[in-house]
Amino acid sequence: MNRRYAALTVSLCIALSACAGVGPQVFESNRAQYNMALQNTDDQQLLLNIVRLRYRDRPYFLEVSSVASHFNFQSRLGALAALGSPQIEQEVLADAGIVVEEQPTVTYIPLQGADFTQRLLTPVSLQTLVLLAHSGWSIERILKLGAQRINQLPNAPTAAGPTPDAAPIYSDFQNLAERLRELQIADHFFFGCRGGEESEAIYICFDQSVVGSKKYLEIVQLLGLQPGATSFRIVQTATAGKPSIVLQPRSFLGMLYYLSQGVVPPVADVKAGRVTRTRNADNTEFDWLKLMQDLMVVNTAEQRPANAFVAIAYRNRWFYIDDSDLQSKSTFSLLGQIFALTSGSIDGSGPLLTLPIGN
Repeated sequence: MNRRYAALTVSLCIALSACAGVGPQVFESNRAQYNMALQNTDDQQLLLNIVRLRYRDRPYFLEVSSVASHFNFQSRLGALAALGSPQIEQEVLADAGIVVEEQPTVTYIPLQGADFTQRLLTPVSLQTLVLLAHSGWSIERILKLGAQRINQLPNAPTAAGPTPDAAPIYSDFQNLAERLRELQIADHFFFGCRGGEESEAIYICFDQSVVGSKKYLEIVQLLGLQPGATSFRIVQTATAGKPSIVLQPRSFLGMLYYLSQGVVPPVADVKAGRVTRTRNADNTEFDWLKLMQDLMVVNTAEQRPANAFVAIAYRNRWFYIDDSDLQSKSTFSLLGQIFALTSGSIDGSGPLLTLPIGN
C-alpha cells in the first residue's frame, strides 16, 4: 500500500476510535465542575442576602431550575506534505483529532410570591429543629440560630430583624445553650420524641445520673423549672396547668437577619451611616462580635481574599467567610440545610430567565 494512503487510513481509524471514548470522558469531567459551580453560586447567593440585610437592603433569591449542556463532536483530519530529496517520493503525514464544543444553557426561576414569602416569615417547626439535632448538629448551634426565646430567656430577639439601636439581651440564653451542649457531648441529654408518645410530642430528657448535678441544676434554674424530673415537654405555645418548656423558633428570614449582625462593615460605611450603630445602656457602642463570634462572622476586604471559604462582591467591597473559621463554616452549612427544608417544595414564580452560555 502506498505510504501516504496508509498514513491517512491509520489516522482516520484513530480519530474514529477516539470518538467512542470522548463522550464518557467529557461527562466525567463536566459533572464535577457543574456540581461545584452550582454549590458555589448557591453559597454566594446566601452570603449576598445576609450582607444585604446588614445594610437594610432587600434580599432576593434566584433558583437554578435546570442546566442543559449540549456537546458537538467533530472529527478533524488534515494532511501535511513533507518534501525530501528529488530521489525520495513526497510523503504525506496525516493529522487527526476530535474537536468537542460545549453549549450549556442555564434556566433561573425567581423565588418570590406569597407562598415563598410566607415560608420565609413563618417560624420553623420544632420538628425541624429535632431533625437537625438527630442529624448530628450541636444543640447549642441549633438553639442559638433557630430559637428566638425559651421560657423567659430571650435570644437577642431584636437581632432577628433590622439591626437594632439598643443592645440585645441574650447572655442567660447562651449560658443555657452551652450547658445543654456540654451534656449532649457527654451523652447525658436527649432532644426529640420519646418512644410510646404521640409523634408531635417533643421532649428534652436527662439521664438520671446527672439529676442533681451542677449543670442540671443550672439548666432547670435558668428555665424556671422544678428540679428532680428527667424529662420536660417542649411546646411552642404555653398550655395552662401543664408544666412545659415553651420554645419559640425563628423564621428563616429571622435567622438571616440574626446572622447579618455578624457582618463586619467597613469603617467608612459605619461613619457614613449606611449601617446601624447599636448602643449599650451607657451609650457606648455595642460589639456584635460578642454575640456572633462563636456562630458566624463575615469579614470585609478591598480585594478578593485568597483565603475565602465563600466570598461575594457588594458595594465596592468583598465580603467573605474565612476558610479557617470552622465555626462560621459550620453555621453557614446549617443555614443552607434549613433553607433547603424551608424552600424545597416551593415553586418559583415570575418570569424564567434562560441564558445560553455557549459560543
